[in-house]
Amino acid sequence: MVRSERLTAIGEMAARVAHEIRNPLVAIGGFARSLLLSPAEQDAATRESLEIIVNEVRRLESIVKEVLEFSRPAPPKIGSVPLKRLAEEALDLLGWELDHAGVVGRVEEAPDTPPAAADSDQIFHAVINLLRNAVHAMPQGGELLVRLRGVPYGVEMAIVDTGVGMSAEVLSHAHEPFYTTKTNGSGLGLTIASQIARDHNGEVRIESREGEGTTVALRLPAATEGDADA
Repeated sequence: MVRSERLTAIGEMAARVAHEIRNPLVAIGGFARSLLLSPAEQDAATRESLEIIVNEVRRLESIVKEVLEFSRPAPPKIGSVPLKRLAEEALDLLGWELDHAGVVGRVEEAPDTPPAAADSDQIFHAVINLLRNAVHAMPQGGELLVRLRGVPYGVEMAIVDTGVGMSAEVLSHAHEPFYTTKTNGSGLGLTIASQIARDHNGEVRIESREGEGTTVALRLPAATEGDADA
């Protein structure tokens, strides 16, 4: 109950701050993009500065979007979701990021893995966050396995990386909002994924050892005959 109240207070504060930041951020980004696209001649230093402003504004806009999604989660619209297809689409979407990081991704599905009872869009968002975290954990490249299987009363998607892993100290804070060891990022990716899982009566479990990689398991209820295809 204390944790829930703390998260509610953080969410309300974050939403207010995000709203205050968003409007001037949009204005700054808009002016910078206009100047960058202007036909007027610009020296190399000015153009480089404008590109930095545009890129940083884009990054801040992404963080503001994550904060607002964290503070105002929408109730899921439950349907029958084949997680293999969803995982393959997520890897395709992140194809450039995987290639750039030297990461090879693949999907393995155990026989008779049931579809999940889930909101396809929300779970896709959660999976994208978890996959990005895995890619960021492999700065020297590596292998990214998405492993699907049925579990008692549900289905599990385990995202397994061969990255740097987490110390016990970092792992103990992994689910906390705004906690991150990255130089860039909001620290909300895993928190949002965990919140989405809880909204589906599921959970996110993490196993990690420093220097040996991390496994993040997203567990969801299995679809029933009454769940429409999503």
